[in-house]
Amino acid sequence: MAFGAFSFSTRGLTLTWVLLAPLLARHSSSNSHESIHRLSNFWTPTENQIKGADKSEDVHTTLVRAGFLRQTHSGIFHLLPLGFRVQQKLESLIDDHMEQIGASKVSMSTISSEKLWKASGRLTGKDSELFRFKDRKDAKLLLSPTHEEEITSLVANSVHSYRDLPLRLYQVTRKYRDEARPRQGLLRGREFLMKDLYTFDSTVEDAIKTYDRVRAAYHSFFTDLRIPFLTAAADSGSMGGSLSHEYHLPSPTGEDHIITCDGCGKTMNEEVAIIDMPSSAVHIPVNEVETDIYTCVTKDRKTLIRVLYPRYTLDGTAARLNTLNTYAVRAALPDLDLDLSSADPDSLHQGTAQILLHDARLVVPALPSSPFVPVRATIDSHPIYLTALQPGDICPTCLSGKLSIVPAIEVGHTFHLGDRYSAPLQLRVKSAADELVNVQMGCHGIGVSRLVAAIAAVKADEKGLQWPARVAPFSVVVIPGKGNEGAAEEVARVIQGYLRREGRGGDVVIDDREKPVGWKFKDADLIGYPVVVVVGRTYTADGGEVEVQCRQLGVKETLPSDTIPRSPAHSRRLSHSGPSSSPHRTRFLKPQACATRSTAARSSSLTQRSHKGNPLAHVTRTIWSLDVVTAM
Repeated sequence: MAFGAFSFSTRGLTLTWVLLAPLLARHSSSNSHESIHRLSNFWTPTENQIKGADKSEDVHTTLVRAGFLRQTHSGIFHLLPLGFRVQQKLESLIDDHMEQIGASKVSMSTISSEKLWKASGRLTGKDSELFRFKDRKDAKLLLSPTHEEEITSLVANSVHSYRDLPLRLYQVTRKYRDEARPRQGLLRGREFLMKDLYTFDSTVEDAIKTYDRVRAAYHSFFTDLRIPFLTAAADSGSMGGSLSHEYHLPSPTGEDHIITCDGCGKTMNEEVAIIDMPSSAVHIPVNEVETDIYTCVTKDRKTLIRVLYPRYTLDGTAARLNTLNTYAVRAALPDLDLDLSSADPDSLHQGTAQILLHDARLVVPALPSSPFVPVRATIDSHPIYLTALQPGDICPTCLSGKLSIVPAIEVGHTFHLGDRYSAPLQLRVKSAADELVNVQMGCHGIGVSRLVAAIAAVKADEKGLQWPARVAPFSVVVIPGKGNEGAAEEVARVIQGYLRREGRGGDVVIDDREKPVGWKFKDADLIGYPVVVVVGRTYTADGGEVEVQCRQLGVKETLPSDTIPRSPAHSRRLSHSGPSSSPHRTRFLKPQACATRSTAARSSSLTQRSHKGNPLAHVTRTIWSLDVVTAM
């Protein structure tokens, strides 16, 4: 399965050097002025004592209990400080990757003109999901669910020559969609935060090169999150264009279904998983097989359609019940209204035309007594199946591999738009041949607020959330035992300074609230900090122990302070001294055998490198991959 992922085992690793190697470097001047966050100064309205909360609760409920957000209206939410920190870190990571491909950041108005949307052909009827309104002068406006029209109009007024291209502009802004059924919290809301990147090139060839660069940037972005993801070929839908890919996080709660082949590696959204009928396929008279019928009507209500498809598989294997591929039906007859929530199609039919659309394998003769005209399902004259692919089916691409279907949450999409918007909105430039040509565009989105909920859904367990270190609200929480508040601040300051010196960019928070230690442990699990450091009674200025916990690695270590370098100079000496005889250090640098060959190879490679270079750097890299996953 084509997961963007890493592949090495972390079971049994010790966290000693990552957080505690610098713990006794108490005299470093670089630490004396570090700003340390305190939960007593931070609003965290968690509800970790609610009875009945268990692993079966949905992630939206967990995010609410953990103090990340609150719902204010149907499909509309307020982000609280913890949730806002996660969102800010995602935005910062996005900024890094957009900068690497030469994109400039803009901030566009949420309000758009109906006139522009009418010119592009996307202004639909009364049942659309657009929030539409008028100002006091009766100008027709809308709240933008996306900004293709506005960005095209903006660039058309400023760019006139191929020498002005390529151009890459992006924004992170609020979008609005009047969802009929908001659900799953941030995953399907009416207000949401999106990253939009718009690209402009003078030729198709340059636009495809840009598209490939953006895809690479997306791959790098999702890889940096340290979570499994899938990239799937997709349908462009109402956005237009002929080339698009979706980016998904596999999750049982996902509403999309991604189809992958274990042979050729083909990965696609179910929307494009339409099977062309091979020339060797057998044509079967309709009266020789059991069939099912699906009824629908065209959008103008003038044509009634009955869709006929085989009830069971026709490949000679054990009979399996087929399901209708509604995407194939829509591809064969694009004007259909397939909204399953609409009234009975027969009652909506206002004309006389009636069509019997049938699966290409079926032979359906015209019957003089029937008002329905048989139409074979085709796309661009190629006959197609109207049944959906199922797990275990033979791959229609390589004809040898078997298919698996993974539920997933879509969190990003890349589109090559061509001149879908530049042509109607007159975005043209003078080419090198001194001819006016339509600019080739691309649109590339990441659902930032949706990604907050998707990561939470993928990583949560029965105790609470588990954030990747890169986007966690805080990387490390330090919990002091009773009477050890001063020592906890000292520990937090040293950890913070060390992370900064190592360039890790992590942040540390002290839980100094007036709550029992047991309550704080439960709260830390619910919030999902990557690392918990407990400064208990056994920690003193002269020595003692500190406990380090990492739920994602399944590690809880009580560590003697005498295994920790006492100064930056001591740390530097250790980095050149080769392998240590410390039992904690040795256990960390020799991970246990891994479940897969690739995992074992990665662990072996890391161990070898750690003996050759800086062991502190090695373990820091390892711990910052807290949530590494095995590639599938």
